[in-house]
Amino acid sequence: MGAQRCAAHLSPQERDAWLGGLRPGADVDLRGTPVTGELLAQVCDRLRPAEGGGPRFGNADFSEARFTETGTPVSFAGAVFEGQARFVGASFRAGREVLFDRVRFAAEVWLDGARVEGVLRMRQAVFATPVFVGPLLCTDTVDLTGAAFEGAARLRIAARRVLCADARFEGPASFQLRYAELGLAGAHFQQPSAVGTSRDWALPGEAEPARPVTVAVLSLRGVDASMLLLSDVDLRRCLFAGTHHLDQLRLEGRWDLGQAPSGVRWHRGRPYWCTKRQVIEEERQWRAIRRRPASRHDWGDAPPSPETVPGLATLTTTYRQLRKAREDAKDEPGAADFYYGEMEMRRYSRGRRHAERWLLTVYWAVSGYGLRASRALAWLAATMLVTVVALTAFGLPDTPARPYPADSRLTGSRPPTLESPLTARFTAERAGKAVDVVLNSVVFRSGGTQLTRAGGWIEKAARLTEPALLGLAVLAVRARLKRG
Repeated sequence: MGAQRCAAHLSPQERDAWLGGLRPGADVDLRGTPVTGELLAQVCDRLRPAEGGGPRFGNADFSEARFTETGTPVSFAGAVFEGQARFVGASFRAGREVLFDRVRFAAEVWLDGARVEGVLRMRQAVFATPVFVGPLLCTDTVDLTGAAFEGAARLRIAARRVLCADARFEGPASFQLRYAELGLAGAHFQQPSAVGTSRDWALPGEAEPARPVTVAVLSLRGVDASMLLLSDVDLRRCLFAGTHHLDQLRLEGRWDLGQAPSGVRWHRGRPYWCTKRQVIEEERQWRAIRRRPASRHDWGDAPPSPETVPGLATLTTTYRQLRKAREDAKDEPGAADFYYGEMEMRRYSRGRRHAERWLLTVYWAVSGYGLRASRALAWLAATMLVTVVALTAFGLPDTPARPYPADSRLTGSRPPTLESPLTARFTAERAGKAVDVVLNSVVFRSGGTQLTRAGGWIEKAARLTEPALLGLAVLAVRARLKRG
């Protein structure tokens, strides 16, 4: 009928006759038809069983249908589609919401080329067969909260937001999204599934919005990450704490986390700085709610409910699992920032013993937990300079070792002595000898230069600290370059 004469433009008598022929489970063909709220309500009423419940459709074809009435939601809530449900090329402009809440699709669903101007709600909808949604364009939110996909699912959606909280996917699921913020908190994946930004499909009339194309994942809490692959996604606002098997999460392509604020800040005359690195959203929130103003600076706004922010023990575990996931993927550089975050959370934890926290603080200050070569090299240069000055001042004798006189009845040699005034000791010759001693100490060698007793202890200290600092710098460079 829809291809011959538009149901919306039938005469009252013709419409009554057509509606009178509808029964629960009947096929409905409204292809290319302008569907008003009144017409849709009449169709649903005729398809509603006498014993109650939602309308029951057989095969429903709304291809190229135009839901054009403004101000009234388009509602199929509670309906059962016993046959195919076709909304290919349909446009929903009838109101702020298109409602498919608690709908059961017993057969195939087709939404290719559909356009929704507003919110598409499919809360607690049931898809009994494999479903291939889209390409679908929605100007606001696609809400699949609590939906059940009993077969495979492929979702090609361009939207502002896609919500899948507590949704159940019994078959493999593929999210091929664009522009969207994706919420997966509590989603249950029973088979391997993938989420990614897709650019290999297009929709007629799709305009390039101001926001980025990349999909932004907002939460993985309660999700079994061992079933999930994330590819080309934005994780800057993603909540990881509470994710199951987070150490088995797979990341491919480009994935971005938040950045720690960089630069030096001053508070009460003391400098504070942050190392440039990637941080998860939970750490950013934790730092934003700390009491010291200097610590909150540049960490963004505090969350509205501070009590929901995980504690340091949880953050430590979260970073550790993310680090293990990248190490198992043979991505040592990608794991480095997660290791840094893990160590930071351990350093701040009040549950740690004071000795452990002190050691972690020294490890952080000296080499950035073995990840900051520049910091270790700076300390090495400073240590070498101090050692050169100390040796020049106190370590190099001006009288070399000499044998004892024969009549002294003593064997061996007199120890070298340093008797010249302090101001006279800083000469180019003495400084050159001190540099030779220091350079040999860095590579754990002895140059054979005679030293005073104090110089011997200075050399021992240099041979202990300087090779260690050099080793930390080498390890930091290796951690950034190693793959596999």
